[in-house]
Amino acid sequence: MSGILKASRVILFSAVYICHAYVTESSFDVVVYGATPGGVTSAVAATRHGATVALLYPGEYIGGAMTGGLSNADYGMHASSVIGGLSEEFFRRVASHYNMNFSFPPDNQCGKHAIPWVSEPHVAEQVFVDLLTSANVSTFRESRIVSTQHQTSDNKRYITSIETTDNRYFGSVIIDASYEGSLMKLAGVNYTWGREANSTYNETTAGRLPGINIKHWPFGVRSAQLPSGINPFVDATNTSLITGVWGGYVAPVGGADDRVGSYDWRLTLTDSKSNWVPIPQPDAYHPEQFEIVRRAMKLGWKPSFPSFSVPGRKTDWKMFGTFGEHPNAQWDYPNGTWEQQQAIVNEFKQYALGLIHFFRVDSSVPESFRQKMMTLGLCRDEYNRSAHWMPQLYIRSALRMVGRVVLTQRDVVHTSWVDVENSVGVASYTVDIPGPVQTIVENGQVVNEGALKVPYFCDPAMAPFALPYGIMLPRQGQADNLLVPVAVSASHVAFNALRMEPTWMVLGHAAGVAAAMAAKGTNAAPTPSHAADHAQTAGVLGQRFGDVGAVNVSHLRETLRADGQVLRPGDRYRPQ
Repeated sequence: MSGILKASRVILFSAVYICHAYVTESSFDVVVYGATPGGVTSAVAATRHGATVALLYPGEYIGGAMTGGLSNADYGMHASSVIGGLSEEFFRRVASHYNMNFSFPPDNQCGKHAIPWVSEPHVAEQVFVDLLTSANVSTFRESRIVSTQHQTSDNKRYITSIETTDNRYFGSVIIDASYEGSLMKLAGVNYTWGREANSTYNETTAGRLPGINIKHWPFGVRSAQLPSGINPFVDATNTSLITGVWGGYVAPVGGADDRVGSYDWRLTLTDSKSNWVPIPQPDAYHPEQFEIVRRAMKLGWKPSFPSFSVPGRKTDWKMFGTFGEHPNAQWDYPNGTWEQQQAIVNEFKQYALGLIHFFRVDSSVPESFRQKMMTLGLCRDEYNRSAHWMPQLYIRSALRMVGRVVLTQRDVVHTSWVDVENSVGVASYTVDIPGPVQTIVENGQVVNEGALKVPYFCDPAMAPFALPYGIMLPRQGQADNLLVPVAVSASHVAFNALRMEPTWMVLGHAAGVAAAMAAKGTNAAPTPSHAADHAQTAGVLGQRFGDVGAVNVSHLRETLRADGQVLRPGDRYRPQ
């Protein structure tokens, strides 16, 4: 990305409309884009509440990160008090698959994983597929969005249809459940990415963090740190930086930038020979790429070997901590084109393969560890549609909508529950900004900056927080029939408290019910249909747009509660 794009700068994307000859045209009450966990629960909830639903996704796998290597669920510290509805149903179905009795994890901790809070990727995918199949959701794989078409009526602006690589889909209500916010971007909705300044929303933990010269940071624990004293330069001339170290512009402390937290692969590996597939070598191996790792090891950093915590003697491995996250390589992903994003994903894959190879062959690595690394392989019974490699890079944060309500630090960091009148779910994770956001030079040495736990990781003193309906709504007049349950409207800080898959399933459930209500006109303000105009622009006579801002939130909350969704910690409705 050229130039410095501040996160406080809101981007309004002007969609370009291109006419193509479509193979087919399909019409549904609700169209969901993105087969993430939040996308699946959106589609299932909408269908269960009477809507016809299409789920479109650009890849071959359903389930996003949860079926792409993230086997250990980030359930938060108070799972038994906050997880309900379809999110809970997913985990109950996982338990049933393994013939286990369902139970919630213990409260006030978030690091212990037992079935069903850990599952094999293919099991998680099958559970998601079963949910979709039982709800009779129409799914369309390898269907990537190309453009959106719109209709303006009575100061409202609606998405009339979505053009994908294979079809054109019409829907009364549209849901963007992609990690990237791909659809909302094309639809002309305000969005941002990166870090706001600490003054934007008056957040003490926002913006660039202070350097290592400030030892005690009162607003959270800075994590993903490197050993002190790593020389950033290739040689004594001090003219060239080693690979992975940024030497360009860095925002002032507390200032905004366009940089998001780290991405990585959550590697599904095994040492079981009966289920073992060789890990391929990178297309091109460049040992100098890992000089930073050599220097860290000389200063005391030690690599750790993964545990086989996933059933079937498999791993959910955040490989080599900070070094597995390909420092600085994620910056251009959020606002990139599809082609640019796919190139970055491939770059991350080649980096990961190179790092694995490094730890198998480089003389700086202890021989005993090199031998242990040789025992690891891909899993024969996983990812057979992608040569056993993980199909989903762990995209923790990309674009974020700037909508009717913006969730900020004050909404997610508090020690007692705060009621929110229009909340549609509850979350219970602490702020966890993954790092490094950037690997830079400071005071003559290499430092990792940006990773932060507020106040610290899994602090049991932190109370659950409410998820307002408005964080899923674009600003009025931008896309009035669009809901965004994944790339929600939140600051960088707040987003990194709610970006966990069980929470996105909660939001997806709420979005699906709201979409069905809006599409079917149930307890929503009437929306003019202008059938003739619609027929002219969209080709569907009598198409009705569901105004998601007109949904009666009190009725939505009642419906969600009847579905088992938790709207207040511990207040769990169980139908008789």
